[in-house]
Amino acid sequence: MKKEAIQHFNTEEYIYPVKRNELVFKIRCAKKDISKCILVYWDRTKPENQKKQELKCCYREGLFDYFQMVEKHTNLIHENLVKMRQNIILN
Repeated sequence: MKKEAIQHFNTEEYIYPVKRNELVFKIRCAKKDISKCILVYWDRTKPENQKKQELKCCYREGLFDYFQMVEKHTNLIHENLVKMRQNIILN
């Protein structure tokens, strides 16, 4: 795995709301370098309640693949963003 090609920032380019209760999360990696990408996240006040969601490869360009997922929340997005912690599992 080319770890130097993996890129994600807490900026509007990589994580942003699309609706009041939907959040898009993106990550960039080297082209055809990984077959699966899983986001592990939890509420910072309840780390024992981890959730996992697989990101899908949404597009490829010259050197990179971009994985993405849309997470639906029942609470407001902003509240979840403030409380959420992230960890990424790449295979």
